[in-house]
Amino acid sequence: LFLFFLQKEFLDKNCSNSLLNFRCQLLFMESNELLEKLKTELTIQGKSQKTIEAYLIHAQQFSKFVNKQLDATTEQDIKNYISSLMQQRIKPRSINLKLSALKFIYKELLKKPEIISKIKSQKTSKKLPLYLTKEEIDKLLAEAKNPKHRLLIALMLSSGLRVSECLN
Repeated sequence: LFLFFLQKEFLDKNCSNSLLNFRCQLLFMESNELLEKLKTELTIQGKSQKTIEAYLIHAQQFSKFVNKQLDATTEQDIKNYISSLMQQRIKPRSINLKLSALKFIYKELLKKPEIISKIKSQKTSKKLPLYLTKEEIDKLLAEAKNPKHRLLIALMLSSGLRVSECLN
């Protein structure tokens, strides 16, 4: 069902509403075949359903951008796509997800790793961790009425443990 909606979106965006021209039919068939292979390979490798759906969407978006068969694309096509995403102010993490999908396609499905091997991932910004002030820590400890809860909070704050680490 998910592939059906991707196919419909492909047709709506790449082909006129009148009769499909021959080039559009070829692109659609190639795209449909590649999406099926991609879904099968990702399923075999045990990827999650969310990953499979994301990779299918990213593959379709790239196919729409280059408007040619994926096995006929070049390294420059991929660079142009990444540049276009950057100009649209897409975040580096999102670009890297799209790039991961393309790397999988070119390495695993099309067996053309040379096309994508020189393309580097985007540098992602590292967020500084948020920390509590001394007053906030005191208030947090004062609000914990149960001694066991107070001990757990103090342990987490003094050792840097995460909640999940403290609970296990």
